[in-house]
Amino acid sequence: MKYDWVTQEGRIEERVLRNEIKNIVKNQKLSNAQIVAFYTDEIVIDLFWKNGREAELNREMEKNFLSQERLRLLLELRIFNEAKELKIWRSVIGETFFFRIADDKKINEENQFKVENYLDIDEKVGKLEENNNFVVVQSTRGGRYKLPFHKIHNAKVKITHYIDYYEETGQASLEDWRIVKIVEGEK
Repeated sequence: MKYDWVTQEGRIEERVLRNEIKNIVKNQKLSNAQIVAFYTDEIVIDLFWKNGREAELNREMEKNFLSQERLRLLLELRIFNEAKELKIWRSVIGETFFFRIADDKKINEENQFKVENYLDIDEKVGKLEENNNFVVVQSTRGGRYKLPFHKIHNAKVKITHYIDYYEETGQASLEDWRIVKIVEGEK
């Protein structure tokens, strides 16, 4: 593995993706995790573990995230908590997925750059859809988010950037990043 923060990496075929995700999440003990799925038609954010208990890939989550229909449109999936992240991605629909697990405990804090960014939510448009479990909002560029909370004003995403250095010059470089937490807004 090229980077200290990467504890596991590899490839996953689409036909076994669902089972591999279950195995990795269980083995990595990703408790109190959130999930962000980037599909060709929307971005979905949810809680992967609820109330400290595993919210296993039940039928609802299977349907929302990993059904065959949804997998065909999946480009990137991130399951994360405040300590580590499982990232699964592919560049082109129909190709093999790649994955990596990033663990903040495997790298010195001076090699991490932590930021908080506001979610791009067009509050003038308002909530497009809402029920007890989620709200659908629109970004300023027209994309849609499905969020697991209702307070959207000043909602944020916490991110850790990983810094590495070129051996030849010693110059710092941002080599990777991960989502740490999606934070509910104020109102």
